[in-house]
Amino acid sequence: MKVQRILHTFLLLSAIVLISACGKKKEEHNREREDLILNKEVMTKEKLEKITPDMVLDVLNKGNERYYQGISTDRDYVQQAGKLKAHQYPFACIFTTSDSRMSPEIIFDQGLGDLYNIRLDGLNVTPEVLGSMEHAVQGIGVKVILVLGQTSSDAIKNACDEIKLGNIATMIKEIEPIIDQVTTEPTESRNSSNADFVAKVSKLYMIANLNKVGNSSQILKDAIAAGKIKLVGGMYNTEDGKVSFFDSAGNEFVPKDAQRTFSPEEQHGEEGGEHKTDEHGKDSTKTGETEHKTEEGHGGH
Repeated sequence: MKVQRILHTFLLLSAIVLISACGKKKEEHNREREDLILNKEVMTKEKLEKITPDMVLDVLNKGNERYYQGISTDRDYVQQAGKLKAHQYPFACIFTTSDSRMSPEIIFDQGLGDLYNIRLDGLNVTPEVLGSMEHAVQGIGVKVILVLGQTSSDAIKNACDEIKLGNIATMIKEIEPIIDQVTTEPTESRNSSNADFVAKVSKLYMIANLNKVGNSSQILKDAIAAGKIKLVGGMYNTEDGKVSFFDSAGNEFVPKDAQRTFSPEEQHGEEGGEHKTDEHGKDSTKTGETEHKTEEGHGGH
């Protein structure tokens, strides 16, 4: 009987300790989440001027980590919209494809007014795209231009499958030369049924367009040379939601301090210094599930 009482007391104390530890862990998690709450903050001109390009890259990387880990920030978008009715001061320009599976604000866990988005099916660099980027840099003051491709692009699939219906034929002309540059084994398919092939073409095409952006605008060249902005590439993995960052040579890099979370004050330019990038040559791009090819093409390019 005495042994049972001792055992019961031990189990009770163990449960209390466990509950207390869980409560403390939950409290720490809630505090961390509170640090990420940006629902009442919007970017201002003064805050934007204090942010460095490297800080922006780190913010985008950490935001993407929160997204694919399932701890995205709660925001009051209506309140943000009210504060942004007259002006916008985004800190990054995101040039990406037209696709229902990836919204920049969502995959980078950012709010209204934080990102200046340019979307065009096929990621083709046109005068209109360059003009929009020049406005983002010269007229607004963004610190980073991110050319963002994805591992399972429908436009790339259409090009790989040689689908030339209507204006799709014009859209994929820029992609066709890139396809020829990707080597495969004799037994491998060179169409959309080969997810790895599609991902390789997508990355190579993103890098080609990244360099095209950098070489096609004197305004952007001058801003890059002066250190006002950084022009980088990225690949969104449609399988797990992760974004990998690349330089113009196709080398993957991870923004420095990627393990540290920025506070709302730091993200909005009130604290923090310059953060340099750490470049690596490893390519860890993953491919998503292959979608079924139809005679009509692939929807949602």
